[in-house]
Amino acid sequence: MLFQISELIIRDEDDNVISNNDTYHSHTSGLHDDSNESYDKALDSNTNTKWLDIGKGDITFEYPNGKIVGSYMYKTANDFNARDPISWKLEGSNDNSNWTTLDEQTNIDITTNRYANAQNIFWSVTI
Repeated sequence: MLFQISELIIRDEDDNVISNNDTYHSHTSGLHDDSNESYDKALDSNTNTKWLDIGKGDITFEYPNGKIVGSYMYKTANDFNARDPISWKLEGSNDNSNWTTLDEQTNIDITTNRYANAQNIFWSVTI
């Protein structure tokens, strides 16, 4: 199963966008290794690029000073609506070992527009 996003936007509890410059990230699974569509494209602040994954991969974001996530959104990529994620789980950890589910979405309706927010609202983190 393929999926893709052009950008992931993460906001703190005050609705400020958390800077991608403060982030370390790693790709923990998945099979796509094309550097033009790699996982880091999800956080490059460029909606003209995308992360394409063919193995249901995960991305781990590490904020050296810690962050409290308040909400998040992804932007759709350039092609193939069927690749837009409609189900996922957002987890958080203080130690990179013990994980807590912050939000989970299942079979949601998203826009069919390209390069657009997946929905009209950001998804809130409830924990």
